[in-house]
Formats: sequence, structure tokens, C-alpha cells
Amino acid sequence: MTDQQPTPPTLSPSNPSPSGELYFLSLNPHSKETILFLHGGFGTHAEWSLIAPHLPNYHLLLPDLPGHGWRSSSHIRPFTLRTSISHLSSLIRTHAHNQHAHVVGFSLGAYTALFLAAEHPSLVDRIFVTGCGQTWEMGALATKAAEWFFFASARIPRGVMDVFNRQHGIVVPEDVRIEDSKTTQMKSYAYARELVGALRGFASGRGEQFGGEKVSGRVKAPTLVVAGTAHDPVGYTGQLARELREAGCKESRAVKLVGMPHG
Repeated sequence: MTDQQPTPPTLSPSNPSPSGELYFLSLNPHSKETILFLHGGFGTHAEWSLIAPHLPNYHLLLPDLPGHGWRSSSHIRPFTLRTSISHLSSLIRTHAHNQHAHVVGFSLGAYTALFLAAEHPSLVDRIFVTGCGQTWEMGALATKAAEWFFFASARIPRGVMDVFNRQHGIVVPEDVRIEDSKTTQMKSYAYARELVGALRGFASGRGEQFGGEKVSGRVKAPTLVVAGTAHDPVGYTGQLARELREAGCKESRAVKLVGMPHG
């Protein structure tokens, strides 16, 4: 028998977004409730192609974050959390039903989702975030190491990543392969520095001058925080959920998935 992975469905393309605006897909527009999906660093909206077909009863918004992909979002540089939530809040107000949405975020998208909820609580109903178990509290040397790690990770040959994914049971949608083959700016060191800088903003609690108060102390939406124990530090995941509950939402919880990879 051959070890073959299932072929996931392909997302239908949307109309091109105007220059200077986020590229996004809008699926199932006639459904009543909207879910906004935020992908991870170095990724695109295509990361959700395995998930979207299972949610036909929800209106789905799948953007490329600023600086990501190869369409209009790729020209919005540098990547910062403030720029991201400015565009995402506009996306919700303009395209989400009743101008609010549930938000799902993975890795970089998870941190972005929490910032979005902290800054624009009226736009966010419920939050599901995964792969955000790292505090990103680090000194100068650790910061430089993280930048080089991100830079090197973005340039790993596809064959090596295929081996890693098979070992961990990760199915890579064809959409992701196609999008990755068309991106170039996300493989630069400058881009890696932008991402690490944004993530350190989360650790500081100020988030690029976000009022000086810890981000988790300003998120009022019910939140489920998930960590995979194979790759994610799980200690901070529980701490984050406690901080969210103390902020006023007793429904917030943390879950660890034993043996599961990042995301």
C-alpha cells in the first residue's frame, strides 16, 4: 500500500481586491453569521482550504494578512499589528454581517485576533486561537536568533517540508503549495524581522503603544486557546486563559492537544 494523502478541495477565487486593501475571499455570503479566519506567519488564506468546506452554514471571510501572499495584501508593508487590525476592523465593518464576526486565528493570526478583540471589542463575538503559546519575551540575542530562525524556516526546501509533514500527519492543501510558489517577499530577512517585532509587541503587553495595558486584560470576548504539545509551549497557554477569565470573561478556556503539532 502507498502512503497517499487525501486531496483537499480548492477554494473558489474571489474578485481582485483594490490596491492598498487586503485580499480576501468571501464564502457563503447568504449565511447569517460571519467567521473571520486569520492565517499564520508566511501563510495565506489558503491555509483554511481544509476547513472552509465544512462550514457551509457560516459566512466566511478569509483574508491574506498585510505583507502576505502575492496579491494586494503583499504590498501593505511593513507588517505591524496596528496596520493589521486597522485593515481587519475595516474588513469586518464593510463585509461581515451586522458588522461583527467570530474570529479564528492560527499562530501569528492568533496573536492578531487577540489584538483585534482588545482594540475593537464591538466587532468580535467569540474567539478560537491556536498556536499562540509563546510569550515572546526575549532579549536582544534571542530576538536576533528568532529572526534568523524565521528567515531560515521560510527557505526550507519543499521536499524537506514534505517529509516533516508526513511524519506529523499534516496534510498540505494544493492551494497552499500554489500560493507558496508565487510568493517571494515572505522569504526575506526584512520580513522575518517584521514578524518577530510584531510578536514581541504582544509580549510587551503594549502591542506597539496599544494603550499600555496588557492585551489579555482587554479581551472581553469568550475565547478558547489551544496548544499542541508536540511543538507549542503549553505553560503560557494556560496562563493566557486565566488572564482572559480575570479580564471579565469567565467562559474563556485553554486546551492542550497531547502529541499534536503547532496549529
